[in-house]
Amino acid sequence: MDYQKMYSKKPSSYFGGENYHILKYVPDNLNLVLDVGCSSGGFGALLKERGIGVWGVEPNEEAALSASKKLDRVINSVFDETILDQLDVKFDCVFFIDVIEHLIDPESALNLCKKILKPNGYIVSAIPNILQYGTILNILKTQDWRYTDSGILDKTHFRFYSQKSILRLFNESGFTVLNNEGWYKKCSPLFKLLNFFLFNRIESMKYTHFITVVKY
Repeated sequence: MDYQKMYSKKPSSYFGGENYHILKYVPDNLNLVLDVGCSSGGFGALLKERGIGVWGVEPNEEAALSASKKLDRVINSVFDETILDQLDVKFDCVFFIDVIEHLIDPESALNLCKKILKPNGYIVSAIPNILQYGTILNILKTQDWRYTDSGILDKTHFRFYSQKSILRLFNESGFTVLNNEGWYKKCSPLFKLLNFFLFNRIESMKYTHFITVVKY
């Protein structure tokens, strides 16, 4: 899989997010962390402002070069066993911010984390919600599954998750879920009414993402 080619057509803004909303989920007392898919290093730079050492892994060459100017070390590669010898330290936490859905084999990535995390280490992830109401409604209206350049149906997403499947992914991979919260409500008055009559059974469909904190 040529990840360089896959992401080469993405605009620079695709790699420029800082993800301030993730900061409230960062565990306490972190010394060294790994940001997988660190893009241009915006989020890692926020962690460094807190006195945390940050390494990054990024397959896009241009974004990795930009991140290397902000973080302590950046590996221009995909996240797999081939870079294990370059990850010659143990980390307190691994971040996957809008990344797991881009991986061909997320389970292998989580197993790799077990080799590089310290005892009782954390993973913090943000994963799009394929069941988000607007997305499902559009599919039903158009009777089409049309990929886009970004967002929930990003054409570079290999996997799609709901809140339940996110929890299953981490539980079956041997991690303990500490927190799992929806982020960014995006729903219409019609959804609110429907959810009310369904006794909040579709509550999770109002979120575009779920942020999950787990411990190994």
